[in-house]
Formats: sequence, C-alpha cells, structure tokens
Amino acid sequence: MKLSKKQIQTQTVDDAAKPDATVIDMLRKILADEYVSYYAYFAGAKNVRGANWLDVKQEFEQHAEDERGHFEAIFNRLYQLGYYCQDVLKDIQRNAGYYWDVNTMDPKKASEIAREAERKAVEAYEQLLGYIANMKPNKKDFVTQKLAKNHLETEQDHLQDMERLVQEF
Repeated sequence: MKLSKKQIQTQTVDDAAKPDATVIDMLRKILADEYVSYYAYFAGAKNVRGANWLDVKQEFEQHAEDERGHFEAIFNRLYQLGYYCQDVLKDIQRNAGYYWDVNTMDPKKASEIAREAERKAVEAYEQLLGYIANMKPNKKDFVTQKLAKNHLETEQDHLQDMERLVQEF
C-alpha cells in the first residue's frame, strides 16, 4: 500500500512500531545542523561583499530557504516520532558539527565554509540512510528514509553549487 503525501505527513508514532532511538538521535543532530545552516546562509547573504558577491548572495538566499524547509520537515518528523524537540536549542549548541563565520564579507571564504558544511550535511544524510537500510525490514522507518533521500538530493545540489562558486574565484 502506497501512502499519500498527506498520510505520510500525518503519520504518528501510534501508526508504526516504537521509533528507533538511533534514528531520533541522528535526526536531532541533522536538525541542529539544518538550523545552523539556515541561519548562516541567511546571515551570509546579508554580509557578503566583494568580487562575485551578488552570485554568492543569490545562492545563499536560495540555500537558506531550502535549509529552513529541511529544518521544518525534520522538526515535524521528530514530533511525529514522539520527540517534541524540547531540547532543540541545546542540540543546536551541542551538535552543530562545523563552524560558520557568518560575519565574513569575503565571498570566497564564505563559499568555502558553505562547501564544507554541505559536505557534512551530505555525510549526515548518507549515514542516516545507511543506518535505515541496515535495519530489520519490520523496523525500517520508510517515512524518514524518504525524507532523508529527498534532503540528501538537495544537499548534494548545494554542494555542487558551492564547489562551482569556489572554483569561480
């Protein structure tokens, strides 16, 4: 039976087996990283100046919106799994796995930092998908798997965008 998009979005922990604690922990880490990425792209778009700054600004604005969407989707998925994100600010402080210098005005440096952040995002989603793939068939979280696959694709596109920008300098 194939679930509609609406059914997937409204699926709760009651509809499935008890959520896997490792999946929740991995999603919490990704949630923190997505928030930091959103903020950094948003602030970076405001601060960047210099050669090719307009190209960087436009990419950063688009990526900020994508990251915000990822944050919201993961936040909602965690809620569906029974984790109510009560510690999201602590998670952001503890789990953000890279450093963003949102005050840099140098577009090349900002693009290099963003490229590294996107590499880490791709890695995090690949790890989550690998973990889910190795779960027992009756325990697999197909909703989270589908969400992660979609986000991974976007993060891979972002990585290519940042690699292109860095090469242009």
